[in-house]
Amino acid sequence: MPPDRTVSIRRATPGDAESYARCREQSMAAAYAHFMPQEFFDRRLERFEELVADYARDIADVDFRAHWMATDEAGRVLGICTIAAGPAQWERDLGLPEPPVQRELAQLYLTPDAQGSGLAQDLLRTALPPEQEAYLWCMWKNPRAEAFYLRQGFVHDGVEVSCGPTWLDQRMFRMWRPRRPRA
Repeated sequence: MPPDRTVSIRRATPGDAESYARCREQSMAAAYAHFMPQEFFDRRLERFEELVADYARDIADVDFRAHWMATDEAGRVLGICTIAAGPAQWERDLGLPEPPVQRELAQLYLTPDAQGSGLAQDLLRTALPPEQEAYLWCMWKNPRAEAFYLRQGFVHDGVEVSCGPTWLDQRMFRMWRPRRPRA
């Protein structure tokens, strides 16, 4: 991302659902290409309209999740972030140990051209200020994300689980960030 690009961070609205979903799918494909086959991403794109409808409903439900997005001066979405109440139903269904905190960083994705620009930290800081505690799930084969979260004060809590057949049984682990005093 060019250093002179103007970026704004704001809450997403239901009308942003298509660009939000497009950013997520493109960013996921770039982040996970080294361990997920192209067919995985192709299957997701086959149901893109369904994903957009799901995001529109999800973004509208402000009591459950907060969706944030970073856009450039042309309105192109460069990054997305979702904060949710945890634990999620799938965590309960699997009988996983309760997370140490009740706020989840459910997703944080940047387009490839925005990576390394500092935008991820800005987006995270806006959506989840540093003094707020939270937990997240990170794929084992995603060391770049793991290193980023460690720099942001998250630590491993020892819980690991399979993502299930939809995600080709990839493994992920949980991290959490304790409450820190306001600086």
